Amino acid sequence: MIESVGTKFFKSITETADDLGGRFEIAFTNFSNKITEDADVLALEFISLSTLIKITLFILIVLLLLIIFKYLTLGTLFLKKRWLRHHTQSSKTQFVILATPVKVEVDSATFKKYDSITAVVQLQTISSDAQFLLKRLKE
Repeated sequence: MIESVGTKFFKSITETADDLGGRFEIAFTNFSNKITEDADVLALEFISLSTLIKITLFILIVLLLLIIFKYLTLGTLFLKKRWLRHHTQSSKTQFVILATPVKVEVDSATFKKYDSITAVVQLQTISSDAQFLLKRLKE
């Protein structure tokens, strides 16, 4: 009799524990399935975002390279222009007359003698009528 009471008592406890275990297993399985589905959705979103991020980074890299090329070109052009300006001097227009007897007014020309053979007369213009102040000698 005591054995039958103990068996009935433990049998009800075992059935209750078995029922609770089954419910817990079902609830845990549902919970883990939902977590797995959410993790799969997040992984897919990260993968698609990763592709978009790669495309965006590629576009940004191309734009950065174009900007760098632009400023390198502008810098090169600036240095070229500066170098040319430094090495090219603008000179006044000069007229050179060789072996021609001329009468030159002293105030209107600059006479430079380089050696015994070569002499250069730099002429200036009169601002009013743009005539050269050089008169040919009469023969």
